[in-house]
Amino acid sequence: MMRVQLINPPPYQRVDRYDTPDFTRLGLACLAAKLRVDGFAQVDIVDAKFERLSYDAILERVRQYRPDVIGLTAFTNEIKPASQMAAMVKALSSQIHTVVGGVHATVLPERTLREFASFDSVVIGEGEIIFSETVAALAGGTPLEKVAGLCFRRDGDIVRTAERERPQNLDALPPPAWDLLPPSPRYLFMTQRGCAYRCTFCANPNGRVVRTRSVDNAIAELEQIISRGGEELYVCDELFTANRERTHRLLDAMISAGIGKRLRWSAQTHVNLVDRELFAK
Repeated sequence: MMRVQLINPPPYQRVDRYDTPDFTRLGLACLAAKLRVDGFAQVDIVDAKFERLSYDAILERVRQYRPDVIGLTAFTNEIKPASQMAAMVKALSSQIHTVVGGVHATVLPERTLREFASFDSVVIGEGEIIFSETVAALAGGTPLEKVAGLCFRRDGDIVRTAERERPQNLDALPPPAWDLLPPSPRYLFMTQRGCAYRCTFCANPNGRVVRTRSVDNAIAELEQIISRGGEELYVCDELFTANRERTHRLLDAMISAGIGKRLRWSAQTHVNLVDRELFAK
């Protein structure tokens, strides 16, 4: 049975609110949920930022759990701490396969492997399916070349596999495995992925096509978050109101379920995609 441990590494220093978050890492919860659905029951998450853990404390968790695969996530400001964590894991056991994902690795997959020797492979793009297939390949001895959306080392070379199509049916993905993380006062939540705009400051890691979850699927996760004691919610859709008609249906369902009476929430969108009626609702 493959044992997988997912880690959100600590920052080098805690200087702003993103280094001491009051929310746990949504991406790792999504990866863990897909692994479990695909039959990998031995999954653990260590959110060092939220739990305020040191590198040594994380390494002790790794020693106790004895993983076969370590998955790390990183924005650009987090890639060096992630590589340091991977190096410490490799020093503990060179047999542990280290995988990094997230925006930085997605934009610069080959460079990430060239620059940081402690990573064995890189997941490119939305990681649930790619990472689960990577774990399955490692478990079954299948060549990693068969996993689309992956960049990895082979005999001193860096190999990039075929491009992976983005998941179109988001309802087919399981809800985040929040039960593997400590309860938190604030949660990140997504109802859709993708943005059609081409802002120069944005890497747009979820692509130019907006893909949505059904309203019922989104409401079910909101109820789960509330049941865990969530007090505040940030909807991290790139464009919450990308589809005006769907947004009204979602807001109507949230009002009907009394979501706004049970937690505070906020979202972001584009000024061209709002009107008075939408703001009022």
